[in-house]
Amino acid sequence: MTNPRTLAALCAGIVSHENGNQPYTEDQINTGVSAALGLSALNSSKRRTGNAAFDAASPSAQGAFLRQAQAMQNEQRALYAQQIGSSVKDAYSALDEGFRPSQMPTQNDFLQAYGPLKGAKQWQDMQDQVKYGAVIGAAKDMSPSGRQDVLERLRPNDPNEPNFAANQQRWDKMQSKFKQLDAEWEKGQGVNRFTSSLQNNFPLDPNDKNNQAAADHYFDQNVAPDFNLKSDDSLNQVANITTKSGILPTQIKTMLTAGATSKDPSVVVPMARMYGQIFDNNPAAVTNLDKGAMAFYQKVYAYDRAGVPADKAVDMSYSQVYQQDERTKQMISTKQRDKDYLKGRESAAQSNISALTSATSLTPSSSDPSRSNLQYQRDYQTIYDANFAQTGGDAGQAEAMTNAMIRNTWGVSSVNGTPEIMKYAPEAVYGVNNGSGNWIQGQWETEKRELLDKSFGGQRDDTRLVLVPDAITPRDQSYSVMVRQKNAEGYDDVRPYYGETGMPVRFKPDQKTSPMYKATMGFQQQRVEAAKEQRQQNETSTSSGFTNDTGYQPPDFTKPFGSGMNQLPSNITAGGK
Repeated sequence: MTNPRTLAALCAGIVSHENGNQPYTEDQINTGVSAALGLSALNSSKRRTGNAAFDAASPSAQGAFLRQAQAMQNEQRALYAQQIGSSVKDAYSALDEGFRPSQMPTQNDFLQAYGPLKGAKQWQDMQDQVKYGAVIGAAKDMSPSGRQDVLERLRPNDPNEPNFAANQQRWDKMQSKFKQLDAEWEKGQGVNRFTSSLQNNFPLDPNDKNNQAAADHYFDQNVAPDFNLKSDDSLNQVANITTKSGILPTQIKTMLTAGATSKDPSVVVPMARMYGQIFDNNPAAVTNLDKGAMAFYQKVYAYDRAGVPADKAVDMSYSQVYQQDERTKQMISTKQRDKDYLKGRESAAQSNISALTSATSLTPSSSDPSRSNLQYQRDYQTIYDANFAQTGGDAGQAEAMTNAMIRNTWGVSSVNGTPEIMKYAPEAVYGVNNGSGNWIQGQWETEKRELLDKSFGGQRDDTRLVLVPDAITPRDQSYSVMVRQKNAEGYDDVRPYYGETGMPVRFKPDQKTSPMYKATMGFQQQRVEAAKEQRQQNETSTSSGFTNDTGYQPPDFTKPFGSGMNQLPSNITAGGK
């Protein structure tokens, strides 16, 4: 510190840091350093500013004036910083959501509030936030894949760049915001899929949480405001939603669970009617209910349809399901050991398989000796026995409940060609039927061709790829892809299909990307565009009378449709045709 050069450099640095610039010349700094070290004396300790009053004051008075002025300046800056603080917070919050405020603090505002150095940094950070907001605003209209591409391109990767830490924090915040936008996008897609499902009678994947959320949203918006348990229209609306989409709204599931503990006929009977309509059209939709609740509603529904008074129907059902005495339990136990009971249970298991098999296919026999068939028989018998006891010994209800429950796990799958009884069959796990509604079959055929072309290229004619459920299937609903070929002895040799990474390949059905779903949605879009074009043509038509380019004649309304020329107009559809 006694070195004049070192002290001069230090003083110059301090002045530049505090003021943001250097107001003094090198000679002025050197003169001050020389005087500070006692090497020379200043001509005067007074400052000369050109202001007569200030210049006439003593050095001590000048110092007091300067300190007072500095204090006033600091007070003004603090007050101004407080005033623009709320504007800065509002601007940052708006930009975080991708909005551009009409008014934001200017660069001069930051300099006045925080001084030259800090104000410049605050202003630069605001400019970075504006860029961030512009990206968020643009990303709102992108797909998840598009947002992921933007995220990768904007990732900070050079730790030596200025403001790397701040940029990294802002990128992390952007990543979190993109996840939120992706969730909202998926929710919107779910709503669109659900609406299309109702319009096209196309059941949705019950494993997709977005489909369940869409069903709940649809119920809140379109059903709940006018929902009335005692209204047939409300009950029919719920049954229609569940039948077409395959999804039971959570609100209805909660109602059914709560109602199953009541003995009030005014509550239970309407609930049972709603349950019965849902079960008759889509049994799998209500299998998440407790089996006691299912049995209770089944009995009330049956008694109600038979004309039993409401109070009697509820009382008898409640006693048979929830309050079985020892005599009833003994009777049920005796029946379950009877040979006719065992024969009826076996017949019910086979009838379920027949119902699951497409009408154009050969029905597999559940009694054929195979490991899968034996497991199916065991599971069916276990569930059937429990339901038989729960329903108070009602074989018909036990069969209906067992069929509904077991179809969530067991099914008849044609995904590998020949119909076979399969645990965790894709048709069961994803809630589709064999035949026209099986979107999984088309998706697997497409992927199977790609896998065969990629790895086998027609080298062997006996190469087949098959799907096999394994221990992972219940967790993520995916299937192991296996290669089936004949070995030297002529028997089937089955081994995993290994992909390009050397890992076994798995197939997971995805309804949104399946060929059948895309075709259905494409057909719907064509109908929308055709209707839009027709509407535009009608709006531009100058004729006020009835016209039709195809020569259609107005019907005679004194006769029913289908009589003579009375056919439906070309712009009216019925049953989707």
